[in-house]
Amino acid sequence: AGGAMAVLTAVAYPELFAAAAVHSGMQYRAAGSVAEALAAMKDGGPLPDTQARLAHAAMGGRARMIPIMIVQGDKDPSVRPENARVLAAQFAVLSALAGSPLSDPSGQPEVREQGGYRALRSVYHDAAGSPVMEVWLIEGLAHAWSGGSSGGTWTDAAAPAITPEIVRFLLAHPMPAIRSTP
Repeated sequence: AGGAMAVLTAVAYPELFAAAAVHSGMQYRAAGSVAEALAAMKDGGPLPDTQARLAHAAMGGRARMIPIMIVQGDKDPSVRPENARVLAAQFAVLSALAGSPLSDPSGQPEVREQGGYRALRSVYHDAAGSPVMEVWLIEGLAHAWSGGSSGGTWTDAAAPAITPEIVRFLLAHPMPAIRSTP
């Protein structure tokens, strides 16, 4: 539920959070009940365009592109990989609604390998050319933190270490000045 909560919190309080990182998460308001959450984790949930409009409306005059890093294992049986695709689509539409359309990543994703896993990293840029969305698909990763401690639960120490990448991404996105409309 942490990935879903990161999305909900970033959208609910865009004036407090400069950016978000989501590992194995879902779209904003993809579910309103436990049954809906279980279904969304399996198929990605509602249409990203619809959910982006809900997020934009919830932000009101504080609406803006929230830089986001999305991390997902391609073998996750709990939060299936489709969730990363629809979450990225939702944030791309949200960005456009907030007046900052994103470019599609050009070419093939960057490939990184560690511990027998391949991480595919796709980067989306804003109109100024700044990277504002990264989508990481970790091939072979199940429902576990990528690169976590072998002593932890729900971690895969052999997978690429994603924590330093998240820190890098978040530090690269300081809090912007928020415009407010009455």
